[in-house]
Amino acid sequence: TDSAGALLALNSQDGDTRDQALEAFYQQWHAEPLVINKWLSIQAMATFADTLEKVKVLTQHPAYDAKNPNNVYSLIGGFGANQAALHEDEQGAGYQFIAEQVIAIDAYNPQVAGRVLTPLTRWRQFDESRGQLMLQQLKVIAAQPELSSDVFELVQKSIQ
Repeated sequence: TDSAGALLALNSQDGDTRDQALEAFYQQWHAEPLVINKWLSIQAMATFADTLEKVKVLTQHPAYDAKNPNNVYSLIGGFGANQAALHEDEQGAGYQFIAEQVIAIDAYNPQVAGRVLTPLTRWRQFDESRGQLMLQQLKVIAAQPELSSDVFELVQKSIQ
């Protein structure tokens, strides 16, 4: 708890100290899945301009398993809840990332995909530009030929 709290405090400081602390935390706790979920979510909640890129890199990290719902909620869900990072790119890169994750996860776990989808379903709450970019990604998801009924229903309800 103390080390996670210290890491959280460092999470708003960009630089070598934060990177070293993240690595040390991982090395100390890599065998504890629940603690590693905290490590993933702390990184997903960072408010830096490159948070999306770091989250993408973490999807390839050995500690992340896209078929583990808790990993998905920690990393992808954490990013989706990170208002600063999700909406950072004015071209909608964060929304596209969420849509890509929903499509990929839906193939093997529609319930988890539905939860990951949630940030996009709030598109009406944002300014016209961002809202339209979010809606566009919902339409991309809706156009998938093998979409589960769970995700299809959520998307359709949101679009209407």
